[in-house]
Amino acid sequence: MECSAPCGRHHFQHIHSLLSDAQKQALDLLLEPSRDGNKTPWSWLKEPTGRTSPEALLHVIERVEAIRSLALPNDLSIIYPNRLRQLAKIGARYEPFALRRFPEPKRYAILVVSLRELSQDLIDQAFEIHHRQMIALQSQGRKNQEEIQQHNGKAINTMVVAFAE
Repeated sequence: MECSAPCGRHHFQHIHSLLSDAQKQALDLLLEPSRDGNKTPWSWLKEPTGRTSPEALLHVIERVEAIRSLALPNDLSIIYPNRLRQLAKIGARYEPFALRRFPEPKRYAILVVSLRELSQDLIDQAFEIHHRQMIALQSQGRKNQEEIQQHNGKAINTMVVAFAE
């Protein structure tokens, strides 16, 4: 069954009612340009991770913690999952200046759902970066071990032969 426009407004109002005034103010600040440039915190949160490195992992963790610090409501179970995905896609597409023009309930609902989805994506990225870093470290360790073994191989063989005699 498809959700009509009033149902959509109902979802917006529901999410809006879950937010405190401090949370609403924090969400509005995400859409404001920073003092040092035009970049908004919203743009910073959505920027791509880049290459796999320890610095990239720290950058992802910093963004996850920034989202968690907002203490946004997690229980959105009364809203259909497809509707949540739809709102998250809207949030991913829109720029901050466009989001600021939406009525408050709609803007906050889109931001909350988008931040929730973004947080999940960032956590997945953190695991992926960690996994790739561990594989790289293991590969480097094997390579170093082979080099040491090649370097010391003759001496070890000589000692083993001498010990066996």
